[in-house]
Amino acid sequence: MTRHEVQKQLEEFDASYAFDVEEIHANQVMGTMMNVAFQFKQVPKDQRIRHYQIAHQHIQELLKDPEPDVDYSNMSGNELVKCYESIDERAAELERLREEVKEEKEEACEDVEDVYWDYVGPKEYLIIMCDSILDSVTGFLTTMMNMISEKEEEDADDELLIIV
Repeated sequence: MTRHEVQKQLEEFDASYAFDVEEIHANQVMGTMMNVAFQFKQVPKDQRIRHYQIAHQHIQELLKDPEPDVDYSNMSGNELVKCYESIDERAAELERLREEVKEEKEEACEDVEDVYWDYVGPKEYLIIMCDSILDSVTGFLTTMMNMISEKEEEDADDELLIIV
């Protein structure tokens, strides 16, 4: 592999790595807050605070100053090779971060049912929200229809005259 190819691969990996780390933290913030929003009434205050703390930690990671871009063109051949060989270590670090996040999600949600925590995009969250609204409206309308039919039955019973 030529120096230029190695340099290009390192630059692409750096960009991909930074994006993946940012995406993990952003998804965690969104997932945490969506979880609280969907189940606000069912989750006790101490658990909500724990969710807020988790979101805060991920927001802090997102707000960190980005690491400066490495200028691979000014590196010696040995330094470039060391950086290239570190790709596997950094990929493993990214995988460890994903595992930590997975454990964090499980720990934070151990007492909560029906958690919407998976890494899903805004479209999926919108679908979940619409389904939740549909269920609420359907439940409300069903209750109203039952109340109306009970009222009509009571009125019909009151109007019934028995002639002997």
